Amino acid sequence: MENDEQIAEGEQQEETTESSESKQGTDYRAKLNAQNRFLEKEGYTFENGKWVKPVIKEEATKKEETKVANNDSNLSPKDLYALNRANVDLEDIDEVEKAAKILGKSIPEALEDDMVKSLLQRRGEERKTAEASNVRGGKPSTKKASPQEILKRAESGNIPEAGTPEAEELFWARRGGRRE
Repeated sequence: MENDEQIAEGEQQEETTESSESKQGTDYRAKLNAQNRFLEKEGYTFENGKWVKPVIKEEATKKEETKVANNDSNLSPKDLYALNRANVDLEDIDEVEKAAKILGKSIPEALEDDMVKSLLQRRGEERKTAEASNVRGGKPSTKKASPQEILKRAESGNIPEAGTPEAEELFWARRGGRRE
């Protein structure tokens, strides 16, 4: 009887493990099926063992638009050649493009227009004037200090580094200003 009881308990344990495994399997399959249904609703297709989202035309056009927007210019080789031949500065290319759009002409045609020519000439003259007038601050002039000034600086603790022209001037200032 004891063996019968032990067998019955063993069978019950096997039955409970089988039922828990089958529950886990069903839970897994239920989740998997739910995920599959969701992916199908979202437009994914199952190809070669993987879920693949088809490319939507709107997304493809957005990608193309970003590529075009990232491109610095939409100038054709003919336009670039005409701009180079006319010696248009890099700063003026945008102005020539705007003028061509306003006039409704191509860039080579716009470069022959009197208004564009005068605009480019005026801007070129402005650049030349700015370069000639040296708008930027130049290097400040260095004034050579007198021996008395060098001695005053040395007494106040401002001693130049050895080997520099200032140190040599200090040496000669201390010796009485005589150079040999």
